[in-house]
Amino acid sequence: MNSATTFVLMVGALTGQRPNAFSISLNARYSGGYWDNILMELFTRFHNPVLETVTNYDTALAELSNVHFVAPSYIILGGVKSGEGVIITRNRWASADVYALNAKKSRWFVLETNFDRLKKTDDPRRKMGKKFMSEVGQARISAETMYSVLSKAPLLNNLTIFTTVMSAANPELFYNFTMIRRI
Repeated sequence: MNSATTFVLMVGALTGQRPNAFSISLNARYSGGYWDNILMELFTRFHNPVLETVTNYDTALAELSNVHFVAPSYIILGGVKSGEGVIITRNRWASADVYALNAKKSRWFVLETNFDRLKKTDDPRRKMGKKFMSEVGQARISAETMYSVLSKAPLLNNLTIFTTVMSAANPELFYNFTMIRRI
């Protein structure tokens, strides 16, 4: 059975997982106008059908990289095998960037803070997130240490709505490591 973080009266899910297949999280990307968002409703399939119908990471990656979206966004997709993890930076019509885990380049984690990775920003979250992850280290990463990283300022801030640590390979983590921060 799929799991998702959602709210009363909300149609759809921003974060969810298909056990033993993949996990997905949608994050805001601040570009484009609201009128464009309304018009794109006519063309869009959101990621809920992916959670409902897709049964593996590779197909989810292809689908989420190519379907039309209502608004620009960041999609964080994780799989169950080593190396299956990616941030898809989305425009409405296509992917703008796909940034994946890469052991050969010592990229054991990817990090998204609502800013394009190739653009310079004064927001401290990216720098501090990388610092916190490096302090933990790949050998010590766990659901507990990941939750601890996500719970540190400035990663946790007044705009954080919820924090979820999930692993499609270990689906019960979703229930143990989700915290509503602000409504």
